[in-house]
Amino acid sequence: MADYSKMGAAAGFAADSRRKYGDQGLVERVKLVPPMVVASLKGESSAVSRSQLGLMLLGLLYILSPIDLVPEALFLMFGLADDVLIGSWIAATLLSATERFEREPRGEASNESTSPTRPEPLVIRGETIPAR
Repeated sequence: MADYSKMGAAAGFAADSRRKYGDQGLVERVKLVPPMVVASLKGESSAVSRSQLGLMLLGLLYILSPIDLVPEALFLMFGLADDVLIGSWIAATLLSATERFEREPRGEASNESTSPTRPEPLVIRGETIPAR
């Protein structure tokens, strides 16, 4: 992981994700979020747990709720720190979960490719040698 001491954590994270995923890669990851959430809720994917989904939903509700305006009103910029922390955790969790979701085998075609297959017999000069 890169050193973010001289630049903001969010800027460093964005730069790292751009280097890792490219411009289109990050957009594609964001597009994977809805199908990943649906698959996780149906139990078809283990990329993100239901408890993580619940915590992310609670975090989003907190950031968007009027109750969250109280720390910003009282502490100005320091009141935004909790929003930045929660938002960063949600973004990092979603990026890593979409990466796991993308790597998961899905559908019947992927199951066939991962199942062990019987080796084919070897044919040399018309003579068939059975596989072991």
